[in-house]
Formats: sequence, structure tokens, C-alpha cells
Amino acid sequence: MEYLKELYEAWGARVKSNVLGSIAIAFIFVNWKALFFVAFADVRVVTKFNYFDENTSLLTLAFLPMLIGFALSLGLPFINDWAHRVVSEPVSRTRTRDDEFSHRRLKKKNAWAEERNREKEIYAEKLLREAQINQEIEETIEDPKTRDELKKAIDEFREIKEAKDYSSDEVAFPKVASRVEGLDECERIVLQI
Repeated sequence: MEYLKELYEAWGARVKSNVLGSIAIAFIFVNWKALFFVAFADVRVVTKFNYFDENTSLLTLAFLPMLIGFALSLGLPFINDWAHRVVSEPVSRTRTRDDEFSHRRLKKKNAWAEERNREKEIYAEKLLREAQINQEIEETIEDPKTRDELKKAIDEFREIKEAKDYSSDEVAFPKVASRVEGLDECERIVLQI
């Protein structure tokens, strides 16, 4: 049993080689009718042998399969190279399109991230400006009542500005300043900061 296994493995290794595998394929291709008849015909064995002998010759059993096998084994690398060249161009275009799509997507994500960062910076500057105004009011205006009225007026102005989306501070500040009574010139300057 071991002998048959080794023989089968040796035959398998030889058939896997380019030349012998091509010759075996060519042998089956050239003699397929005779092989099919011998394997599947429901006739006597003698009839199978006679049919095989009549439909095969030294040319179909040896020379033609060897010639076709050698041609296949020598030509297959060229055929593979040609097929690779034919296929590589569309594959390259597809990969380029995929890369361009990924690049555009990444650019959009980066643009959105930059926009979010700008909005965060604007919000931080707004908070800083509001803190500076509050600090100026605390340091400049001594009267607590006036200071509270001014802070209240500034808060109302901010609400009005956010609600109506004023594009310029100059539009709404005079309205707020006129609502605060008793402000001297210094306090009005602080209000415009």
C-alpha cells in the first residue's frame, strides 16, 4: 500500500510541473474521444481496445501531446504577461479612482474639522471679550446700581443680537446705551468696548 501511495505522490509531483502538466492536458485534449469511449462505453473490453487502437496513433499518443505541451509551457508565461497587462490598466484606473475618492473624503473631513476649530476659536474669543468687558465694567464703574444696569443692558443686547443676528455692533449699541440712564462719557466708552 505504501508503494502505491509513493507512486501516486511522485506522479502528482510530475504532473504539477509546467511541462509534464501541459503534456498531460494536451494528451487528454487530443485523445478525449478514445479515452471517453474506453472509460464509459458499455461494450466488451475487446471492442474498447479495438476502438482505442483504431482512433489513436503514435502521433496522437506521443508527438502531438508533447508538441502542444511544450508550446503551452513555453507560451504560457507570455500569455500570462499579456493577460496581466490587459487587466492591469483597468485595475490601476479603479485604484486611482478609489484613491481620489478617499482623498476628497479626507479633504472634506479636514475642512469640517477646520471649520469646527474656527467656530471654537470664535466662541472662545467671544467669551474672552465678554470677560474683558465685564472686568472693565467692574474696574471702571463704581456705582453698583449703574454697574448692574449696564450688565443687564449688555446681556439684553447680546440676546437681541443673537436673536436677530445683527451683523454689526454699531446697529444695536446705541439702543442699549440710550436705555441706561446716568452714564457719563467714560462709562459710554466702556460700553462700546
